[in-house]
Amino acid sequence: MNENNLTKEASELETLLKDKTVSSIARHRENELLIKFSDGTSLFVDNVSGKLEFSVTGQ
Repeated sequence: MNENNLTKEASELETLLKDKTVSSIARHRENELLIKFSDGTSLFVDNVSGKLEFSVTGQ
């Protein structure tokens, strides 16, 4: 992924998660971090072959 794509991805995540309140953080799997927000939104951060993958679910 080039620098422009990384910047775009970061901006999209910021827009989705702006002003949300974290309610919990957990190791969902061995290589995955789960961040839950008070409105029901979940952010999964997964390490796949040395690269971070992001997934947002919920609100």
